Amino acid sequence: MRIFLLLFFPIVLFAGYAQELKTKAIELDIANQKEWLAVTGYKSAFFGGFENEIDDRRYFLAKDGKTNPQSELLATIDSFFVRGFDGNESLDTRCIYKARWSYLKETLPIDESRLENVACDLFDHWYGGVSGDRLILVFTAAYMNNPASMFGHTFLRVDRNDSVNALTSYAVNYAADMPPDENGFVYSILGLMGGYSGYFSALPYAEKAKEYGNLENRDIWEFDLNFSRKEIDRLLFRAWELSYFARDYYFFKENCSFVLLELLEYAKGDSDFTSHFHGFAAPIDTVRAIINAPDMLKSAVFRPARATRISHLVQSGDKRSVDTALALSYGEIAPAEAIAALDTEDAIAAFNLAMEYCEYLNVKKKIDYDQYKARYFALMSARSSLGIAQKPPKPIAAPPRPDQGHMISRVALGAGYDDEDKPSVNFRIRPSYHDIVDPLAGYAAGSSISAGDLWIQHADDKTRIRRFTVMSIESFAARDQFFTPISWRVDLGWRDNSPSLPNGGYGYFKGGAALSWGSDKAIFYLGGDMEAQTGKKLRNNQAFYAGGSAGAILTPSDRLRVRFEAKRDYDLTDEDTARTNFKLDSSYALETNLAVRLEFASEKRGEAKLNEAFLFIDYFF
Repeated sequence: MRIFLLLFFPIVLFAGYAQELKTKAIELDIANQKEWLAVTGYKSAFFGGFENEIDDRRYFLAKDGKTNPQSELLATIDSFFVRGFDGNESLDTRCIYKARWSYLKETLPIDESRLENVACDLFDHWYGGVSGDRLILVFTAAYMNNPASMFGHTFLRVDRNDSVNALTSYAVNYAADMPPDENGFVYSILGLMGGYSGYFSALPYAEKAKEYGNLENRDIWEFDLNFSRKEIDRLLFRAWELSYFARDYYFFKENCSFVLLELLEYAKGDSDFTSHFHGFAAPIDTVRAIINAPDMLKSAVFRPARATRISHLVQSGDKRSVDTALALSYGEIAPAEAIAALDTEDAIAAFNLAMEYCEYLNVKKKIDYDQYKARYFALMSARSSLGIAQKPPKPIAAPPRPDQGHMISRVALGAGYDDEDKPSVNFRIRPSYHDIVDPLAGYAAGSSISAGDLWIQHADDKTRIRRFTVMSIESFAARDQFFTPISWRVDLGWRDNSPSLPNGGYGYFKGGAALSWGSDKAIFYLGGDMEAQTGKKLRNNQAFYAGGSAGAILTPSDRLRVRFEAKRDYDLTDEDTARTNFKLDSSYALETNLAVRLEFASEKRGEAKLNEAFLFIDYFF
């Protein structure tokens, strides 16, 4: 009987206290309070009521928790009195749902002495390593050779005030859970369809810095945000909670940056960073949303990638020291031979460059680790014998901040004219992102991503869709003796030719590869291209072209961008049909988000030919 009483009364007491808390929660109308909706992730549904953007069923403690904040609230309170979660008796919801527990403990409030004691050892260990006093928003520049990174990426770093090295801090990251060797095309398709699950994670910042700065050659911007220690804790509690549960990852909206922005909005409490995003959220736009908020940005720091540092040293040195550095990196000459062949200043430049590039070769696994260790030690020893440079290279100048570039959506209005005396009025709208001749500030010189670009033309008393671009991507990365990337481009859409050319409207897919040389001021390329077309007015309803192209991308000034391209290709299904194209596109930035664009196109297909010129006013928003 005594044993029965010892077991029965605690159950009754716990059940009674749980009911007391639920009654109080209903009286306070907590389920409809902004804080409860935020801490659990509810949003107003389009047709009324609520819906939750978390897709993992395990996240909801109530059967109708996906759409019912009240049920989820009551089930959450009940869970605090029952050990176990998701069939695991060793887990406790007070440890997993740290953000919910922290909020309800203060709001109801909850007397912990009336609950069973629980130790959250796993969370305490995690929080002890991750917690800090400063919050840094990290933006990594776009990396065109990886479709997962074309728009850039954001994550958070949490620093301690007494930390002397940011590499000892932790990074909070949201990303799609996908195989490390996932095919870029597969990623693009599944990413558009929500085919991946996204998770929050925390890992040492040194690993993220190495990944982006070394492996992917991506420059990094660090934005120090004005968050209090209490707000940082709110963020960490929520990130910990969400790390247990999956959310469908969508490339254009519910991506790495937008979900992180939601987390920042929750942590800040009284701010709205997300409500104006509809349909598309690019990482750079989420950066603008947070750092442009009043009193939010404390400072910004630019950290160049290793590839940027190497390119800077190449441009700073003369040909002899650069060639020597390359030979030293590959072990083709001994350090003593290099010192004997160069004067001291040139030798210092050669060894500085060789050490940077030797590390790059090791990170990219182009030399084995034992070779790297021996070679790098020899380079470092030789460099130390040369003393301090009397004429060190100038520091790398920080480029314009990415948030200071043009907005990603564009609308354009213009007039056109062709050599058959046919004037036209033209309207274009593009949801995103940036093309080759758009104003350069904040973007990569040889990169272009355009999605959903619509061109409507009125001519000869007819209005028609001249072109619709589903997706167009170009990456022209310059080659030199240290880096040898392959440039490439793809373009998918629908096009209606001018009436002066045959074949009418057709769908198309274009792709090509090229070699590029030069610098940000002038990139020259030479490549091969192919195009597949399908349309009712085409011969056999289809056509296949293959050929070559040559072009130049010039940036004469900060405001002016010019592109020339000449192209010749042949219809593989009709040997008598060849196309010759010449294009000139140029844009002059009047302001950050306003530009004048001039386009000239000449096309000859068989006996038909047409020259067209257009003048547009581009407005970015």
